[in-house]
Amino acid sequence: MFRLRRSYPQENAAPRIYSYWKALFLSFYSPKLYVDVVQRWKGCGILYLLFLSFVLGLLWSAKSIWDMEYTFEHFIKPNMRQVPNLMVQNGQIAIPPHIPFPNSDVFRLDANGKLVVLVDPAGKASEAERTEALVLMTSNLIRVHSDSGSGLMVPSMIQLPSDTNGEIGQKQLMDLVDRAHDNLLYLVYPFSVSVLFWTMLMSLFMFSFLGKMIAKVSFHYIISFKQSFRLVCVAASPVSIVFFLFYLLGWVNQYIGIPLLAFLSLYYFFGIRSNKLK
Repeated sequence: MFRLRRSYPQENAAPRIYSYWKALFLSFYSPKLYVDVVQRWKGCGILYLLFLSFVLGLLWSAKSIWDMEYTFEHFIKPNMRQVPNLMVQNGQIAIPPHIPFPNSDVFRLDANGKLVVLVDPAGKASEAERTEALVLMTSNLIRVHSDSGSGLMVPSMIQLPSDTNGEIGQKQLMDLVDRAHDNLLYLVYPFSVSVLFWTMLMSLFMFSFLGKMIAKVSFHYIISFKQSFRLVCVAASPVSIVFFLFYLLGWVNQYIGIPLLAFLSLYYFFGIRSNKLK
């Protein structure tokens, strides 16, 4: 009858060998790294996961900003030139009654299937239209969102001062939209890091429990939750890096989740086997 081997109870006895930067690259192939992660790294690996989010956030935000700049130059700017002058009274936008559109309460501009500009000071447009619009002008604010094609929906808003009165021309409107767009670019990277960190934290948290159970049953190897979570964070490094490189090249489709889960499992159990054979 076999005995379950208890792995490395004195995991903090020695300092770790590999830094986070080295782990990022060695995670693709090095069994020694996975032994180091289980035996010598401290804590649950939250700091490493945050570090990984910062690195991946660079790739994600770079692609998002590229797409956003394209959308801004080819969709938003040309369509903003078609927006008529708007009336503002005490910071409240209104569509002048002389605008030759069927519904004087809502002004919209579409291009290539996108709702580019929506002027809706009276709140008459549907919630779906207000969410879809790249540039939304309500009664007292202008909102620009990313539409980067990356899954990021980062809104940036400019509120009109309450003492604004008179007519706003195209140049003034474009200046306001420019400001909102510039603010948006500054938000993309921190927003990307935040989304990545919390998404990976939740998903890897569940995977570490499942992996711990499978390691015990199939590999006859007991590993603590802290060790398991550290291990899955490092195992996620090569998988997520390859995923974002594919994403940058446009090679990602809706079925990518299945091979990603398979490769994450392979790297995790590669780490388990490396520790068991140590």
